[in-house]
Amino acid sequence: MWNHLIEVCERHYDGARHHALLTRICADERWFDTPRQRAAAATMVAAMRDAGLDEARIVPFPADGRTRFQDWTTKLAWECRSARIVMDSDVLADRALVPWATVMGCGPLGAGRWPVVDIDTLGTVDRTTIAGRLVLGSAPPIAIKRRVRELGAVGVISDWIGTTVGADDGTTKWANAWSDGPGGWFVGADERPLAGFCLSPAAGRRLREGLRAQPGLLVDAHCDARLYAGESQCVTALIPGRDPGREIWLFGHACEPGANDNTSGVATLIEVARLLNAAIAAGDLPRPRASIRIISTEECLGMLAFATMHPELAARALCGINVDTVGDRTDADRPHRVFYGPLANPSPVWAIGGALGERLRDSAGGAWHFACAHQVPTADDMIADPALGVPNIWIGRGSDGVGYHSSADTPAVCEALPLRCNALLAAGTAYLMADLDRVWDDAFAADLGAWVDARLLPAATEDGRLL
Repeated sequence: MWNHLIEVCERHYDGARHHALLTRICADERWFDTPRQRAAAATMVAAMRDAGLDEARIVPFPADGRTRFQDWTTKLAWECRSARIVMDSDVLADRALVPWATVMGCGPLGAGRWPVVDIDTLGTVDRTTIAGRLVLGSAPPIAIKRRVRELGAVGVISDWIGTTVGADDGTTKWANAWSDGPGGWFVGADERPLAGFCLSPAAGRRLREGLRAQPGLLVDAHCDARLYAGESQCVTALIPGRDPGREIWLFGHACEPGANDNTSGVATLIEVARLLNAAIAAGDLPRPRASIRIISTEECLGMLAFATMHPELAARALCGINVDTVGDRTDADRPHRVFYGPLANPSPVWAIGGALGERLRDSAGGAWHFACAHQVPTADDMIADPALGVPNIWIGRGSDGVGYHSSADTPAVCEALPLRCNALLAAGTAYLMADLDRVWDDAFAADLGAWVDARLLPAATEDGRLL
């Protein structure tokens, strides 16, 4: 049964089509502002309709910095038309060339010649040294902002890169944390806007050299950004099952600039839906009992918004499958994973995803590295929380992906083998869960029981906190 399902899914999978859609969506997502995110959503809807899915549509929700879904407050909508820093004739940052050069959700800076101060070299950090200046630092932008936001700074410049896999001296880190609130993620309605820039390590080094050579250095800088009450969106479509009262949710987040994190997930959702729909239409797979719902969201907040705004759909959901960072290469120390959890809300999807992933790993002959791990939900899979109650798994990687949150995360990072393996994993898991009552027999139950005995019970026994 396992091998037959893999063979059918692989027969209808098209790797070139998969990567082409990823590249097309990423062309808008890489700008990570509200208008281009809506354009990417329109591309997704068109692709879903082309795949023959039902009910493909955009589902808007407020981006006003005030509306709450569960314990999360929406961010303000944001647009940045241009931003630039030039030292003499040296272009240090230009959003037109490197969109990551601006902090997501940052405020405007009027065009002019602005003084720069390096906070890492200051003996005293107060209004006399900060006010009216662009503040350069080697920490993440939000950390610098928290030090200077009440001291009259006109903006922050960061050349922090962290330990990003695949980054080099010319890589610019993406900053998506700019809020004064807890966690620092989403900019709310009552916050004071502040400009924020990100430089590559090489550009930051040149700026520091300029500051040492020219005390009182001025740079030409501007940031044409605005924050406003607007809309964000989810995108959804359906493969109808025999029982409209049951659904399997297959979801991942858009609204980020990375090709791997997470246009790879969104493109995989659509390719999976396309291949399953084609296999059902061709008679290669029976129509499953449960419908399979595809959902693209804004990370965390968008998933909560969708589930909260549509309680009647959430009540139908037997489980969810989160697809997040599934395109980059793997090695023994950095496998792709099925994350399961919390143990307080278990589901057969854990064992089905884990067992199928191990079969795909074995069939790849060691070329694709895969493992299973417990993780308390921290991304779109947080709908497993009992407040919403949709148990799920996360297929993918997380923060150790190639180019994670940086300009190094381009479509070139996403390779054919991991995209194919993760697409087959997501497709097979979704289909088996959607038709579980038909496929369940003693052999299938024994396979799942063996996975639970080998993977789940030892983890729970060794660490009681997982319970």
